[in-house]
Amino acid sequence: MRWLLGIDLRDRGRGALNMAAWLRDQPFPEPTELVAVHVIDERIWGPHDVAEALRPSAERALERELMSLGSNRVSARVVTAPSVEIGLAGVAKEMGCDALLIGRAAPRRGRRLVRLGSTARRILRELPLPVMVVPADMPRSDLGAGPLVLGVELDRSSVAAARLAQELAVALHRELTVVHVDSWYLVIPDYVGGGAVVMPREPRRTPADVSAWAKRHHLAAPAEIQIGDGDVVERLMDEAQSVSAPMIVVGSRELDVVERVFSSSVASALASHADRPVLVVPPQRVEVAT
Repeated sequence: MRWLLGIDLRDRGRGALNMAAWLRDQPFPEPTELVAVHVIDERIWGPHDVAEALRPSAERALERELMSLGSNRVSARVVTAPSVEIGLAGVAKEMGCDALLIGRAAPRRGRRLVRLGSTARRILRELPLPVMVVPADMPRSDLGAGPLVLGVELDRSSVAAARLAQELAVALHRELTVVHVDSWYLVIPDYVGGGAVVMPREPRRTPADVSAWAKRHHLAAPAEIQIGDGDVVERLMDEAQSVSAPMIVVGSRELDVVERVFSSSVASALASHADRPVLVVPPQRVEVAT
């Protein structure tokens, strides 16, 4: 698998570098290749000629940043582009990369106003290919030895994520825990008192439903299925922590502008707050059964 490693040459990139080294050293059937790229953003540094003048210093800084990775199966490039996401997408297409690995602004713990960073947020909205987002301070030593955790909605948006999670679990010789969060409570606003009335209801989904969904999409039977309630992001993070998962894998619904006004993306919220890497996989571009 060939990973495009986006490097921003600031402290927030250390977690992504550690994750890249971890991926490269795993016993995958095919060696993991890393293409490390720093994009000189013309929106920040000015016209193309001005941005290009920064290339020599950026190349030296990138070389220093990658010293911890060594030269084994790592190539490095500095490019100038109208934006970071455009530059990364261009290199990914040119080099035939399978997925993108980037760091986020916030560390694993603590309160911080900016969690993802504007570039990471735009990349997740566009999703040109699967994107793994890593906390800024993620050390290799804290990448768990447990199963991969896959969060699914039982629809088209999760099919590609399930297939990639399944492939990674097999290649890593790990189990795969599949989690579907089903809201078991109906919240009705109480306009008189300003509170809310919470009414319990029967779960809409069962483990059998998850197994049937997997079979319908030609996926292997999950090793373990968890049906949870409550907040999706919190439930997935709790499950990942309880089983010491090295990563959480989810699909993306690709919300449009209007939808983003009224609801946030679970994938973006998870990538913003999880204490471990989150792999967000865009849905397939072809019609599939649901």
